[in-house]
Amino acid sequence: MPRPLLPLPYTLQPNVMMRNLLLAFLLVSNVAASAQDNQESLSMRQQQFAFDIFQRVANSADHQKDNLCFSPLSAEMALSMAQNGAAGNTLAEMQTAMHTDGFSCEEVNIYNQQLSGILTKRPSFEYNPKEYATEEEARKQYEWKYPLCELANSAWAAPDITMLESFQKTLRTYYDAGIGNVDFCTQEGIDEVNNWVNEKTHNLIPRIFDEPQSDDLAIVLANTLYFKGNWTKPFAPDSTQARPFNQADGTVVEAEMMRTIGKFAIGETHSFRTAKMPYGQDGKFTMTLFVPIDGVELPTLTYDEWKEGTSPEEYTPIDLQLPRFYVEGRYDLKDVLIEMGMVDAFDGSLADFSNMSDQALRVSKVYQCSKIVVDEMGTEATAVSVVEMGKVTTPKPEGTFLVDRPFYFTIEGKDALLFVGRVNLLHGTARIATPSTTAPRDGGIYDLQGRRLTQAPAKGIFIQNGKKVIR
Repeated sequence: MPRPLLPLPYTLQPNVMMRNLLLAFLLVSNVAASAQDNQESLSMRQQQFAFDIFQRVANSADHQKDNLCFSPLSAEMALSMAQNGAAGNTLAEMQTAMHTDGFSCEEVNIYNQQLSGILTKRPSFEYNPKEYATEEEARKQYEWKYPLCELANSAWAAPDITMLESFQKTLRTYYDAGIGNVDFCTQEGIDEVNNWVNEKTHNLIPRIFDEPQSDDLAIVLANTLYFKGNWTKPFAPDSTQARPFNQADGTVVEAEMMRTIGKFAIGETHSFRTAKMPYGQDGKFTMTLFVPIDGVELPTLTYDEWKEGTSPEEYTPIDLQLPRFYVEGRYDLKDVLIEMGMVDAFDGSLADFSNMSDQALRVSKVYQCSKIVVDEMGTEATAVSVVEMGKVTTPKPEGTFLVDRPFYFTIEGKDALLFVGRVNLLHGTARIATPSTTAPRDGGIYDLQGRRLTQAPAKGIFIQNGKKVIR
């Protein structure tokens, strides 16, 4: 008789067995549901972070009137890598700024890993001669059907800096990050970083460093995001014509206005008319346009209006006209992140990145370079987000304060001015007099501090004729 897979008592009690199987199923279901809830919640948190950081960049003095192209996802990925090296209040502030408070670093890492897999997944290319005459034709059709989305991460450390093995393992496991050492002070070192950026952005962003850096730069964390997608319904190039475009400053210019007639998801929010334009065969990626209902001044695009504007799924025949456009920019995010609550990370005396390296570190810079090109065929866009970690060292003197001429001095205590003085002349080196326990042998009477007394005290200790007297 073959041995039962379960202990005999359980095989003889089917009700108990079924109950345990049901409990196990419910447990797995609850775990799966909890994981799904976490994913949905983190998705919403990342969307809220996206609008928070974008609006602060858009409203900053440097970019208030600029065209903008900003990638919240790229910024979030780079900051998430840095967050894994933070501890204490530095970590808590980063989580608040990134809207991930209440979630562990591991939960965020897992979500980012899964999201990256979803965004970058597409079928492998296969050439079928029966379907296409040439491989080139097959390739073009493949590229039209499946937009390309790529995410890449990397971390470089200066030669004298060692990233903790646990930190490196986290970056490799969840972010598929390359890890290396480069000398940022040399042209060869920055060329290595720039070449990686140029390759991952498909030559759209050739560099992030223009010249060798100072020896204060310890670690560079970088994320690149690249997207290239063809419109599901491309614009016919011969339909593009010069048409007026009303600019935000009230002027009117001639724009190369593309035009197509087709079915698009059209909607309306409180402030905008919206049109959702899909890419590729399955519409996995879309571009949504938000045009003010009234006037040319752009209202603030809020998270809620974005959700409302991207929700229509019913497609309506419409004559859609959109100008070709091209936007590129560089955005320094330090002040923006400080406004969002990420304060300690930039302060050398408060920053705690003890989970990244044994070397004391602080965040010295956070910035993003981005570019987007939109034409009749589709969209090509890329961004690189960078977190630079600087060494924490004793501050170098920024100047000399030399008192070598007449001066005033004051001594304060709380709100009281104890002394005010002036020095015009110096009479040699000043010394503080010290009390003496001996006195001249002149027959006089002195106390222990060497002060002359008019007569000997009735009780106590004093000096007379150079000798101590006790009464």
